[in-house]
Amino acid sequence: MWKNKAIYLKLFVTRALTYTAILQFCMILYLTIREMSVSVKWVVPIFVLSLLLVVVLGYLEVKLGFFTLELKASAVNNPLYLEIIERLERLERR
Repeated sequence: MWKNKAIYLKLFVTRALTYTAILQFCMILYLTIREMSVSVKWVVPIFVLSLLLVVVLGYLEVKLGFFTLELKASAVNNPLYLEIIERLERLERR
């Protein structure tokens, strides 16, 4: 029971860290633009273009198969996955 709560807590912390990273990105972008003496009216378009670039890079990562390879590599280290593979191999031998 406590393990499930710990796992959910870890998921919540991971999600919170993701949102914190987005917030940090926004703050760094704003400070960078301000230091470059660019008008504040350019902050939103530059932010939107930056987000679009991140989305396009994410799409390419999935489309080119890097995401699948990453999942396969992380699944190899997953004990539950290894147990499932072992069971499947035993079933195939029968």
